[in-house]
Amino acid sequence: MSGAAAQKSRAGWARQEAGRKNLISYNINKKHEVVKDQIIRMRQRLNLEIEDWRRFAIFTARVFLDFAPAEIRARFTGRPSETPREAADLAETFLLLYTLAEDKAKAADAQYSLEELWQAAIKLAGVAV
Repeated sequence: MSGAAAQKSRAGWARQEAGRKNLISYNINKKHEVVKDQIIRMRQRLNLEIEDWRRFAIFTARVFLDFAPAEIRARFTGRPSETPREAADLAETFLLLYTLAEDKAKAADAQYSLEELWQAAIKLAGVAV
């Protein structure tokens, strides 16, 4: 391959790679939007104000904290009212997944894993572990 052809090939590959990264970023952002939308709908269905929902999410997350990775447990130390924003957002995502899993378990007599719920919440919330 000539130098010019190799350069064009690298440039084409770089454009493809940049496009793929933009698509991945778009998909991640889209998932975050969908999760946030579902959280809002669940909060409204339960007729909770935003702060009440957040406190409930933090409480629920703390109840099941033994099933979370150690790095996540460390983020929930201290008073519940001092929970960092990222941890509170993770708690909301965990509560959403937990509620959906409970509903599905009751309806279909299915089982679920709290460890897997935490892992899914971490992934959906985009939390670095």
